[in-house]
Amino acid sequence: MRVRATLPSAQRGTNPSTARVLGRQPAYHYGMLRAVSTQIAVRLPDDLLTFIDEEIRAGRAKDRASIVRAGLERMRRKAAQAEEIALITSIQGEPYPDLSGLAEHAARTPLHLD
Repeated sequence: MRVRATLPSAQRGTNPSTARVLGRQPAYHYGMLRAVSTQIAVRLPDDLLTFIDEEIRAGRAKDRASIVRAGLERMRRKAAQAEEIALITSIQGEPYPDLSGLAEHAARTPLHLD
């Protein structure tokens, strides 16, 4: 469950331990740390903005932020999967022979992450 919080700018993006070190208290809601998001500005070419707006009009996305968030989450999952494959298929820099075929197959297979 995501809970939006409005915090003083000095506290936004600060984890609880850093907040305590800096003399600030983290934001709590009913004894739980609240999820805080930070707004950023992103410049996009017209064709991407048109695509985003068409996705929203078609009902495939809630808003522009959800589309950007989904794309970034997809990139993060893809990077994590690549790291896991590299870790699984190597031992001290040498390919692990039983899994080298899996790595080659995974490298050729498109990732459908949604």
